[in-house]
Amino acid sequence: MKTEKHVAKWVMCGVVVALLGLGIAPAEADSVLWEQQPHDGAGTLWTSGGMAGLYHADDFVVDMGWHVQRLTWWGTLEGNGSLPDSFDFDIMFAGNDYAESFSVSSMATPTGLQADLSNGHMEGLYRDVYEFSFEFSTPLTLESGTHHLFIDSPNQDWWFGWVLSDEGNGLSWVTGDPNGDWIAQEYDFAFRLDGRLDGRVVPEPMTVSLLGLGIAALVARRKLLA
Repeated sequence: MKTEKHVAKWVMCGVVVALLGLGIAPAEADSVLWEQQPHDGAGTLWTSGGMAGLYHADDFVVDMGWHVQRLTWWGTLEGNGSLPDSFDFDIMFAGNDYAESFSVSSMATPTGLQADLSNGHMEGLYRDVYEFSFEFSTPLTLESGTHHLFIDSPNQDWWFGWVLSDEGNGLSWVTGDPNGDWIAQEYDFAFRLDGRLDGRVVPEPMTVSLLGLGIAALVARRKLLA
């Protein structure tokens, strides 16, 4: 009788684990991996490639493997006519011999902030700051090390100015030719990376449930044979 009670107790524990497994989220929610926020009155630098003739890239450090799900960046827009609904951007992550580029079309969302265009050689002018974002269809994997984010806007009618941030390491890079030499400059740009760290995926609920039932069955079998 005592053995049967112990068996029932362990079976019940396994069932509880299985039931709890049904309530576990399939994966950890995305979190902020890196963030350099814009602020009101921040400066901006034109990065419209063929239009402005300059390309900019900012560096960031990955302390362990990242799976980037979303890229957000902030900038100003200068052009003629009504503001278009979408803009084309060329985006590249480079570092540790890893590079991949994406052409995206992204909606512009007003932030309520204003940027000072004097850094873009337009003294005394202020423009609205817009937020842009891109969701990767498959998480972008970045290994440990220093990486560089390059954003360019090939639009012919509108110039994109990448808004500066005061939350970085005070270092970014500029060039007139993406295939040429990059020169260090004392600026940081506003962007954010969201995703997951390596090795932080929570098991699927069904996996945990089966594990719980398996534990219960093994314990029951051992108790009966004892």
